[in-house]
Amino acid sequence: MGVAPRPLTVVTSGPEQLFGVSPVAQEGAELVATMPLGPGTRVGGRPQAAALGVLVDDVLGYAVNTLAAGWSVSTEVSMDLLTPLPADGWAECRARVVHADATGAVTEGVVTVGGDVVARAVLRGRFRDHEPDPAVLAAGRTVDLGPVDRTDLDTVLGGGVAQRARGLTVRTSSRFANPLGNLHGGMHVCFHERAAALAAPTLPSTASVRVQLVRGVPTGVDLELVPRVLHAGRTLAVVGVEARDGDGRLCSAATVVRHHGT
Repeated sequence: MGVAPRPLTVVTSGPEQLFGVSPVAQEGAELVATMPLGPGTRVGGRPQAAALGVLVDDVLGYAVNTLAAGWSVSTEVSMDLLTPLPADGWAECRARVVHADATGAVTEGVVTVGGDVVARAVLRGRFRDHEPDPAVLAAGRTVDLGPVDRTDLDTVLGGGVAQRARGLTVRTSSRFANPLGNLHGGMHVCFHERAAALAAPTLPSTASVRVQLVRGVPTGVDLELVPRVLHAGRTLAVVGVEARDGDGRLCSAATVVRHHGT
């Protein structure tokens, strides 16, 4: 691949605490982490693909980090659901690098629950020439989230996220930020999937999510996610979602496919 692996440095940020994602570990050529499923990953009693965003971005993103001279940022994340997410249990994600060059890498991963594959994912990451501030890398670092209501996915996300007639509004904070202080790539995935689900409520399952991250979003920004239904049939809906900041600048864009599932 032309880039030598380096020791893995794992940092816990707000999103990992929010979803209970374990620290990413290296097992040979693979990286792995887990998270619990339960009420906090459901809406209306139905499991949501949005809940997998942080787990997938963490494992696949840290696979890019193993090759970065400093750190890396996600530029594109895609996730295909092979079956609806189970209501309970433990989700495990495993990933490995499939391509790398001097500017970044592509990683692939699978999500399993109880040994059954429920999703496949691909991430493109770009290398940065520096790491987060040393204080961020300190062992045992945590983010004070305050009390987390785990009644359902929307209460886990908390008051910083509001549903509107035209999608979602998000007030970014350390609750949703990565170690670099920007909105975590997995939270982009989560918010885009959630906005698409609100736009196509008659189709209960997400088949795929593809998110392009075009601009870093620091804390303290009011982000608006506006879904647009590109196709709405009896068995399939295609929803485009744009996330823009208060100045109207595009920060990320997504295509989400909804269907009846199996």
